[in-house]
Amino acid sequence: MIGLSWNCRGLRNPHTVRELHRLVKTKCPNFVFLIETKCGRNKVEEIRNKVGFDSSFVIDSKGFSGGLAFLWNSSDNFNLESYSQQHISLNLKKEEVNTEIQFTGFYGSPYTAKRTDSWNLMKMLQPRQDKPWFCFGDFNEILHQHEKKGAALRPYNQMEEFRETMEACGLFDCGFQGQKYTWNNNREGNLFTKERLDRAMGNLPLIRIFSEISIYGQVAYSSDHCPLVINMGSEERLAVLLERRREKMFRYEASWNLRDECSNLINTNWSQQQEGEGNQMRLVQQNLLKCKEGLIQWSRTTLRHNNREIQRKLN
Repeated sequence: MIGLSWNCRGLRNPHTVRELHRLVKTKCPNFVFLIETKCGRNKVEEIRNKVGFDSSFVIDSKGFSGGLAFLWNSSDNFNLESYSQQHISLNLKKEEVNTEIQFTGFYGSPYTAKRTDSWNLMKMLQPRQDKPWFCFGDFNEILHQHEKKGAALRPYNQMEEFRETMEACGLFDCGFQGQKYTWNNNREGNLFTKERLDRAMGNLPLIRIFSEISIYGQVAYSSDHCPLVINMGSEERLAVLLERRREKMFRYEASWNLRDECSNLINTNWSQQQEGEGNQMRLVQQNLLKCKEGLIQWSRTTLRHNNREIQRKLN
């Protein structure tokens, strides 16, 4: 089971949508939880279809703030448990262990004065003690001072209240690999601050089922929050990855218009009229096919370094 949790800071930004598409394509998650979508259901469902999911539950934003979305495929047996402006809880039926697992995507209030309300909500969401519970998202709070770098120290009472809530809910922090700090304020010098606001937690019944849960912080360039890739280590996803990549739809990239060699390739292929092979429509189809094949080969050989350069900069 692989998941993705991300405070994307708005899905109306085309850069964010492209980055989400890249994450889904490379990580092949079973589910995606998006925070601060800053848009409504129609826009989220449009993006859902674009990145390759067929099911979703959406909490509309209020104006240009807030908004949550949980995306998954119908092949995974998710069912809605509860929802609010700060969370979406789904139940997943796992036949091999004959139990239901509660998945809760959570968004802690960004306002300190309302943080207690968030913790009260978490306590209300706690399932019965024997039910596995996985709670993840952006909690807007840290557990310890070492989870923050820069600016003033976090008030002790704020961290203590978060720790007490986790203890009351029977939740354990699942740790992290890669990026320790999941948020930064994009400032420079002495004003620069980064914190570990995003995390994943599970209760004891969940840890008994998924003994190897890994949380990976990824680099993000379109949001001040890092996406979390959640690997629960119980299913092999390589077959799914290969299946998705097997049939890739051809799309003409608008940026190719800026390259002379692309225009020359199209002109060359289109001008090679073949005689005696049917009507004009047949010739058009043949020329389109030749252009497509030529562009695929050209993009693989000429533009391969672009993807490498993007990956190098991300690393």
